[in-house]
Amino acid sequence: MEYDVLRDEVVGPHSQMQVVMAREMLLNIIEKLDQIGFKTICCVSHCSGGYVGLWRALDISYENPVFSIPNQREIIYVPDAPHIFKLIRNWLLDIGFEYNDQTINKKPLEFLINITSTELSICPQRQKVRLASQLLFHTTSTALLHCHNILKENKRLIENLANFIELVNNWFDVVNASHPNDNNTQHKQPYDNNKEEQNLKLNKITVKGFTAKRVKVFLSSKINQDALGNLFSQLRSRGGLNDHPSPLNALFRIHLIILGSFSDKISVITDIGASQSECFEQNMCCK
Repeated sequence: MEYDVLRDEVVGPHSQMQVVMAREMLLNIIEKLDQIGFKTICCVSHCSGGYVGLWRALDISYENPVFSIPNQREIIYVPDAPHIFKLIRNWLLDIGFEYNDQTINKKPLEFLINITSTELSICPQRQKVRLASQLLFHTTSTALLHCHNILKENKRLIENLANFIELVNNWFDVVNASHPNDNNTQHKQPYDNNKEEQNLKLNKITVKGFTAKRVKVFLSSKINQDALGNLFSQLRSRGGLNDHPSPLNALFRIHLIILGSFSDKISVITDIGASQSECFEQNMCCK
């Protein structure tokens, strides 16, 4: 139980701020944002069971990731790419895949990599995207193809795994483009700079909805949950030693952030470990 000074009332008991994300609640949030001038074009969430239930309620799937709000405007729903990336890594190491009638598992990696606690035995750190990106990397794919003669596995399995890792690596580059002038590889360029090649790695239905006449560059890394994670980090840091605020105290801290009481620049840490200093005013797309 907590006492809300502003409303002069006792609130609770509440153990957490999070509530069930029901369809009606999501539509109400989008409507409220529209009323104050924030036009929602995309929703992002991870792939936990609760959100899968929301996808069913919205009647969306990977083949049709679009739902309509009451005014008939369409909104795209995108699963959080870093979370998918971690799930792919975890499934590969846990049980493997049957993909296009081909077997894909970790056995070639066990012979290729000198196994350490930070590579294949990752149980305590399964949520670290950086570890996933180090394993599902172009270099790993290339090493598998070059060393297939000395690995103690059949050549077909090695080639299947190498091609799969290369595909996942290229896909993650496309959905994690973060700089309008990044030309290191054709996949890391902002979407629209190399659309034909990038579309080979993406579901065209999902990406097509983001195309707009006035948008010259689309930074796909902006449609993940990093912004929400950074907000949680800010909320924790504003309490000094109290880095686990109660629901009411967290709302109070959000109120102060909105009012600009914490107007200093924010260090934005992405889910793959990159860090940069930027203001809240940074746009999602460069026009």
